[in-house]
Amino acid sequence: LYTARFDTIAGTLNFDPANPANSSINVTIAANSVSTGILNRQGERAFDREIGEALGAQANPDITFVSRTIQV
Repeated sequence: LYTARFDTIAGTLNFDPANPANSSINVTIAANSVSTGILNRQGERAFDREIGEALGAQANPDITFVSRTIQV
């Protein structure tokens, strides 16, 4: 069992308190910023790089989430 996180995340929340349904969320994650804390014998984060490669980080460096709707 492995635990991983992304170290590079940015996002915006546009909240409309008068009409919350008009609110939106936009988040971008650097696909190659995976961090498991696992180092190989050379002290490198090779496993993290492998995960980034599996996510296609070279061709698609950013993982982006943009909300379509918000339900109240």
